[in-house]
Amino acid sequence: KSLLESGLGSSFAPVTGFESHTKDTMFAIGLQGVAETNCDAVVDAIKSTFERVAEEGFDHQRIEAILHRLELMLKNKGNNFGMNIVMSLTPLWNHSKDPTKSLEFNENIQRLQKAMKENPKFLEEKVKQYFVDNTHQLILSMSPKSTYVEEQQKVLDEIESRLVDSL
Repeated sequence: KSLLESGLGSSFAPVTGFESHTKDTMFAIGLQGVAETNCDAVVDAIKSTFERVAEEGFDHQRIEAILHRLELMLKNKGNNFGMNIVMSLTPLWNHSKDPTKSLEFNENIQRLQKAMKENPKFLEEKVKQYFVDNTHQLILSMSPKSTYVEEQQKVLDEIESRLVDSL
């Protein structure tokens, strides 16, 4: 939200979010349409947002609403219930001794709620641990090549010329 409201970019990049389907998980924040001169400002905005959240925390009602929505989503038995369960377990084979423990929806949600009740700063500490204090990060900037279209057209013209000559 803070990135989009800052006006530094036009939208989130397609890979934004948490990726758990690989052995090494990652959390990526990507922004499209950023001017090359604003790359440092984007990094600063991300860092300051994490620092602010670690300090100020989250709205308690929003957390409860998300947990409730998650609980409903996990318990909803739609047409692809079995397939969805199997697909949601695949990342856990990489990261858990017993992936079937994740199927204990109520216990897991209750465990999180208990941790947040025992320590009101539980989530803030996790943000600090995994995002503010974590030095394991990669900052990647990509820019389009200004001559890309012309180079591709040249390659296509050469292919076309070879094909026409071989007729």
